[in-house]
Amino acid sequence: MSYDVEGVAGTDARLSAIGESLDALLPAEHSGWADVGTAPGDVTLVARYGPERPVIVDAMRRTADVHPMMLALRRRPLSVDPLRMSDQIELRAWRRHEVYSELFRLLGTTYQLVLPVQPLGAGRLRAWVFNRAHADFGDDELDLARRLQPLLAAVDRVAVAQDQAGGPPPPVARAGLTAREAEILGMLGSGMTATSIAYVSRVSPRTVQKHIEHIYAKLGVHDRVSAALLAADRAGRP
Repeated sequence: MSYDVEGVAGTDARLSAIGESLDALLPAEHSGWADVGTAPGDVTLVARYGPERPVIVDAMRRTADVHPMMLALRRRPLSVDPLRMSDQIELRAWRRHEVYSELFRLLGTTYQLVLPVQPLGAGRLRAWVFNRAHADFGDDELDLARRLQPLLAAVDRVAVAQDQAGGPPPPVARAGLTAREAEILGMLGSGMTATSIAYVSRVSPRTVQKHIEHIYAKLGVHDRVSAALLAADRAGRP
């Protein structure tokens, strides 16, 4: 999945690339990205092929406070475990629910799976959302979502850090790191293992380990914690 994201720049392009890959793994009639804050109406939705229709965004903003999935996420604000709508509310009651009437009828769907990459308790819910019309998500698909979650969360953390930095961090030039080494250092700092970095970067774990050895040598350190702390310290210097 993450191979398709390599070299993709920009939030919209990245979400589109990830969404396309997820579509093959968790097929749905309607899927996309949700970024929801704690303030009323603070909702951003990106559909599979671009910005969500305004009528859908407005409906989500109106119903967020009573949405069964949002209520479940608020009950467990630090959890990133995927959720299925059918585990939150019985189907007959769901079809009579105001959120179903106001939002899901517009989508033309009934069943939903939410895969958080950042919990609501962190200040903003960031999640992939999958909606189906006729068939619920099975236990095997829920398990697949659980296995995908750590990778998607790691990719999101790195992407957010890069977006906030607006480019390579200051210590890159001063330490003589290459662009790839700087990218790997950022992933190390986010908590990713060498194996996960290899998967995301589309290289072998052995290659990643060589990059890590070069990073440590250039920074004069011997472990990932020291490397991340030193990079952060240099980034704060004038």
